Amino acid sequence: MGSDKERNTALDTMLGQIARCKGRLDSWEQEVKSKVLSDDATGEIQRWINYAWEGHNIVRLYSYQSAPNLQGKISHTLSGLDGIESRLRRLERKNEEKKREKQKEKGKESKGKSKRHRP
Repeated sequence: MGSDKERNTALDTMLGQIARCKGRLDSWEQEVKSKVLSDDATGEIQRWINYAWEGHNIVRLYSYQSAPNLQGKISHTLSGLDGIESRLRRLERKNEEKKREKQKEKGKESKGKSKRHRP
């Protein structure tokens, strides 16, 4: 697992990644209000969910083997990872709802077209 200094550096890196993810989340949350997210965006969201899950497991291991002075940073990192994971999952659900709405609209449009009388 490395020394406390190495763990501290790893935690700082994770906190930086959490901040980066929050910035992406803000833009995706605005975007999903008006349209379905692109496949690239949904792929990135899935990668962030995996990152949060893996990061959470790593930080949990740190909490068992670290000096007391790192416990606050560990707690802060775990909280940040939990926060982005829940926002990402909520965003995924909203995007799926948007997709279903769009499918329903397409279904209604195609039904309307098929009911027209043709000369």
